[in-house]
Amino acid sequence: MIKDAATDCNFELATEIGKSALKSLRQLARMNPTFTTRIIGRPKLPDYGGSPAWWTGEVKLYEDLSYLTNGKQGRTLAILPLEWAFHRDPNDTGLMRGWAYQKNIDLSYWNKHKSELNIYNRKDYPTTQWEMLRTDLYIQSQGILHPDCQPFTGYVWYRTKINIKRQDINKNIHIIFPGIFGNSWLYINGKLIAFRSQKPLWWQNDYSFKWDIDIKEILKPGKNIIVVRNQVLSHFGGIFRRPFMYVSETK
Repeated sequence: MIKDAATDCNFELATEIGKSALKSLRQLARMNPTFTTRIIGRPKLPDYGGSPAWWTGEVKLYEDLSYLTNGKQGRTLAILPLEWAFHRDPNDTGLMRGWAYQKNIDLSYWNKHKSELNIYNRKDYPTTQWEMLRTDLYIQSQGILHPDCQPFTGYVWYRTKINIKRQDINKNIHIIFPGIFGNSWLYINGKLIAFRSQKPLWWQNDYSFKWDIDIKEILKPGKNIIVVRNQVLSHFGGIFRRPFMYVSETK
C-alpha cells in the first residue's frame, strides 16, 4: 500500500489495498480485540477515515489523493522524478549561494563516488556537494545524518526539472507534495512561489503533511526547474511521498 502511494503515485491501488487490509483488521477484531489496536482501555478507532495518524485515516488520505489523479477532482499531468538532486545546507548558506535560481548544478562528485556510498557511510558525504536522493523516503532513513550519526537537522535543498507542453500551460495546474516534513519554500524557475510552515515537532502537525500549490500561471513551455528549500526541524525531515502535478477539474 505504502509503495503504491509513496513511490508510484498509484493512489487508487493503494486505496484498494488499504481497504482490503482494513477489512481483515475488522475480522481480526471480531475474533479477539487483542489481535488489533482495539483493546480494552483504548478508544475504538473508526472503521474508516479519521486522522491520517491512524491506518484508517491514512487509507482515506490516499483515496482523497486518488481523486486528484483519476478525473473526479483532477487528473495527473506528470509524476515528478523519483530521485531529485539534493544538497545539505547545515549553515544555511544556500540562498546566498543562489541555489534557488541556478540554471545548472554540478553532480560530478556524486557521479564519481555514488557507487562507494551506502546507508552507513553516507553521513560523511561532503556538505559542499550536490547528491541525488529519493523522494519517497524521509532523508534520515536514506543515511542523511550528521557526522556523529545524529539525525540531520538544518536546511536542505531539493531540485528537479520537468518539461511542460505548450498546450498545457493555460490549464489549472497544481503541484502537490503528498508528504513533506518541516518548513518548506517552493521555487519555480528561480522565483519564490509558496511557503508552508510547520510546528517544530513533526507530531504537532496535521498528519497528512500534504502541500498543494496552484502554479497555473507560473510554468512556461519546455523545461521548468523546480526547487524546494526545506528546514529539517527534528529526526524526520524532507519529502517522503513522491510529488506529482495534476490538472484541477474543480473551480
